[in-house]
Amino acid sequence: MLAVAACAGRNAVSTGPGDDVNVQGGSGHVIDLTGHNYHVGDVQGTTLTGSQISLAALPGKLKVVNFWGSWCGPCKVEEQGFAELAKADARKGVSFLGINERDNTDSALAFERRYGVSYPSIFDKYDSLLLAFPGAVPPSTPTTILVGGDGKILAKVVGVVEYTQLRSLIDHYLSVAA
Repeated sequence: MLAVAACAGRNAVSTGPGDDVNVQGGSGHVIDLTGHNYHVGDVQGTTLTGSQISLAALPGKLKVVNFWGSWCGPCKVEEQGFAELAKADARKGVSFLGINERDNTDSALAFERRYGVSYPSIFDKYDSLLLAFPGAVPPSTPTTILVGGDGKILAKVVGVVEYTQLRSLIDHYLSVAA
């Protein structure tokens, strides 16, 4: 699968552990981090609805973390696909967590209603959770990070992740995740 994806141009999975790790890609650029030993830090906070949540407590062998904001045009493009896959893949052992950045609660909740988001999002008004992702700090919004059940960071996608690309990534990293 990676060989095929490598020919896909801007949506390719970069597998060279030394080549692309420090490159900040553009729209939908995948940086594979499985060759490294980066582990996510303490990601916890208050959801948009006021509940406490932590990434470590979410079930599953793969966790998809999406940094988004209601003010972010590209986030609107990808959100419907995220919402659909979150529902479809829960039984496969995949959990989704949004991290709402630099936003206000009312706008973020309206965004979630509009796009049918059913998975939780941490309200991170001041971007305090960015550094909890060593080796995969989001350079821009949207950014999506795939994390194994053991907390190991598997990949980072900078920019818009469309439904079919995210579907392929989830299927691939489910086979890699602990």
